[in-house]
Order: sequence, then structure tokens, then C-alpha cells
Amino acid sequence: MKCPKCGTEIKEGYLYCQSCGEEIRIVPDYEPEIFDSLTESIAAIGDAYEANGGIPAEIGESLPEGEEPLLGGEISADTREMPPLRETEETEDVPEEEEGPQERSEPEEVEPERQRKIKASPKKKTEEDRKRWAMLQLALVLLAGAAFLSAFMVAIIRFNRYFDFDRQYAEALSLHDSGDYEGSISVARHALSIDGTEDKTRLLIADDYYDLEKYDESNAILFAMLDDGTGEDLTVYEKIIENYMAVQDYPAIVSLLDNSEDPRLKERYSMYYAKEPVFSKESGEYEEDFELSISSDAPGVIYYTTDGSEPDKSSMVYHSPLPVTEGEITVSAIFVNEFGISSDSVTKTYMVDYPVARPPVLLTESGTYEIPKMVAVDYPENYVVYYTTNGNDPDPESRVFERALDMPLGSSEFRFVAYDDRGRRSEVVVGTYKLNMVCYIDKETALNAIKIQLMSKGENSLLNEYKCSYGYGDGKNSYYLIDEYTYAGSRTGRRFAVDTKAGSLYEASFSSSKQDYVLTPI
Repeated sequence: MKCPKCGTEIKEGYLYCQSCGEEIRIVPDYEPEIFDSLTESIAAIGDAYEANGGIPAEIGESLPEGEEPLLGGEISADTREMPPLRETEETEDVPEEEEGPQERSEPEEVEPERQRKIKASPKKKTEEDRKRWAMLQLALVLLAGAAFLSAFMVAIIRFNRYFDFDRQYAEALSLHDSGDYEGSISVARHALSIDGTEDKTRLLIADDYYDLEKYDESNAILFAMLDDGTGEDLTVYEKIIENYMAVQDYPAIVSLLDNSEDPRLKERYSMYYAKEPVFSKESGEYEEDFELSISSDAPGVIYYTTDGSEPDKSSMVYHSPLPVTEGEITVSAIFVNEFGISSDSVTKTYMVDYPVARPPVLLTESGTYEIPKMVAVDYPENYVVYYTTNGNDPDPESRVFERALDMPLGSSEFRFVAYDDRGRRSEVVVGTYKLNMVCYIDKETALNAIKIQLMSKGENSLLNEYKCSYGYGDGKNSYYLIDEYTYAGSRTGRRFAVDTKAGSLYEASFSSSKQDYVLTPI
């Protein structure tokens, strides 16, 4: 060890510098981890101190009988061999060393005043060192005791906090709120090990996993709570549904709701249910045709079949009412809501059996017309319709309705009757019409205009007869329809049209595809 003041090497066993007299202060560093060992050592030193009359054992054993030690430490053999100093208050001269070989020589220097005083009065310094040593021991003991007590109290506090559920849960909640979800899970699991009955801890862990987007892990915690029968079912179910919603697993939500017996839950999340579609008619037998409507009170799509097969998302999409006519039909439908959940299928069977054949439907309403319209009726494909214009009811001997009929000039009455493929007869349908065309050209003038026009074309129209019994309209203009006959009274098949206002002349031919006339100027 070197003197901190002058740098001179301090001999072993001395607590002061032999060159400058500076006192050497040694204070051991306190290390908590060796506290127990230090305490035992200090206690042992104290016991030895008292047993040797206030002198440390190691010092007392090394001194000759009757010789007092210097301040602290073990005195070396070199030091004991040194000639004693004269016991004087102050020594001005240093005795000369004896001639002869020496182990080492040091430069002569004047010893400081203090060192001379220490050497001059060793007994006085020894007593003072004893007091200092005792005080040092006491200070070390007190310091070690305080350190030990402080460390012990800190350990107790930390121990209590570590096993305090409320503190651990609060810390986990704080970590969750700060976004450290992994840390929150770790602390919350420790809190759960302290008190496993607290549902809020499990719910916090489930929330941590949810925020980490680990939805399966979150649901594992929540389903375990349901299995254990812990926690409020409604809250646990809601959090499970949130996890399913995050991954859009809507069928799993429906399955969960079905397994729950809580009506509040089903009511709150009823939008996930796909309710069965509603039919406007119940299954059964009917005597007339009708339109079948299928509906749902929630957003989604209705799929249906009419062949008795089970409908699915590849079946026909329902857009408008379905016509149900004579015969038997089976309609099955499902509803798929906006979440892609399919309802159970609904199947209805209908039988339409008329007591009589279905009557034909009059397409041209009875009434008065200024512009003529063609008279027509609608009827089933396998029916035959007969009609008359003489006021008598039609029968199979009457004319067959095959195409739309011309409207006669003046007043007229059409009677229609239908027969189905089983020979059943329908009721008679009657249409009455009155045609009052606005005419700038009368009928006779129109007939003569046709004859003259044909003669100008090189035809001998005087050999034929021309009759006008019907009118025709294209929606804007009215025309006389004029038929050509031979003098024998048979029709030639030619028909002409004359504009009742402008007098324009046309040859009229009926188009079966258009169910209307095509007018060609002549």
C-alpha cells in the first residue's frame, strides 16, 4: 500500500506513513451479498478482542510479553527488531545507524514532527488506537446492521408485492393499456396463480390475445371459462363472438348461439341468424291459378327449386312471384343472409285443379274506339278456343281462334269459349266493341280509290268485287280494311288498306310472327 499523500510505500502493519506521518484510513466496502459472512467475522473479532483484554488476538499473540502494539494490524519481524525510540516529547536528532552491512539504505531525511511524536510515545498512541479500533468495529457493526435491515425490509416489501393479487392485476392492466400485451399476459398469468378464482384476470388475458390478433388463443381461454362454469356467460359469449367476427367465421357464431340457452344473447345477435323464407300460400289444392311470393324480412338472397330438389347457392335466384297454374308443383327455398349463413329449406307442394276449363283471358277490353285495335284472347297452350260474332255462344262447331281478329266497323260482339285437353268446357267470355273512326274519306270513296288505283296499274278491277267490313289502326292512324272477292263470292286473299284521313293506299299483309299487318304502298 502507498501513502495517498506522498506516495511512499507503507510497511505492513503500520497505519501511518513513516515518511510524512499521514494516517492511513481503511474502510472496507460494503457488499450485501457477503453480509452474513461479514457479520460472523465481526462477531468473532469482538469475542477475541474481549478475551485478550482489548487486544486483537493476532496482534496479542505476535508481541513479546509486556510490549504494546502500534495502531492496528500485525507487526512484522523487521519492525520488532528496530531499536526503541527514546520516550521524549520531541526528538530533534535522529541517532546514527551502526556501521555494517544493511539490507537497504534509505536517503536521510528529517522525520516529520508528528512521526517523531508517535515514535517517542508508543504507549500513549496504543491506547488511542484501541479506542479507534473499538469505534471502527462498532461503526462497521452498525453499518452492516443498517444495511441488512434495509435489504431485509426491501426484500419483504418486494415479496409482499410479488404475491399481492391486486398489485399484480393492476400492473397487468397497466401493461395492457400501454400496449404491452405480451407483458400483460405474463403478469396476469402470475396473478392468476395467486388467485385462480378471479374471472377478470382470465378476461384480461383473453383481451390481450385478441389485441395480439391471436383469436384462437383468446377463445381457448373463454371456452375454458364456460366449461368451468365461471364468469358471466353473457360477457364470455360476447367476447367469443368478437373473436369470430374478427375472422368472419359467421357459421361459428350461429352454432355458438344455438348452443346457448340465454335468450338475451340470441336476441342481441339475431342478425346472424338466417330465418326461413316465408311463402305467401300454404301447401294444398287450389281451383284457380295464382302467383306465389317468397319473402324474408332481412337483407339477403332467396334461392329456390321447382323440381323437388334441395336448393343451395347454385339454384335459381328468386326475383318476382312465381306463377302457379293447373297441375302439381313443388317449390323449395332457402334464405342466405348478408353474412353468408343459409337458413333451413322450406318446401311447399301445390295442386291446381280447375272444376271447369280455364276461361280465355280477353286481351282487348270492351269499349268504344276511334283508332281500331285487334281483338285477341290468351289461353293455355293445350287449350282450344272457339269464337262467334253473331251473338250465339261458341262451341266446337264454331270458328277456331288462331290469331288476333280485326275489329268490325260500327258495333260488334265477340264470344269466346275454351276446351282443355280433357274436354272440359270453360265459361263464355264476351267482348263488345264500338268503332267510331275519324274519317275524312268515306267508305265508298275508299273502295273506288282502290279500284281506280288497280286499273292504273293495268289490272281489270271491274271483274272483282271489293268490300269493307273492318278497320285497322297502327296506334296513330286509322285505315279501312278492304277485301277483294270474285264475282262468284269467294275471297281472293288480297286485302288493302286506305288511310281514313289522308286517303293513302296500301296493300295489307298479315305477319304471323308480329301478329300485325304490314302495309305496302300501291
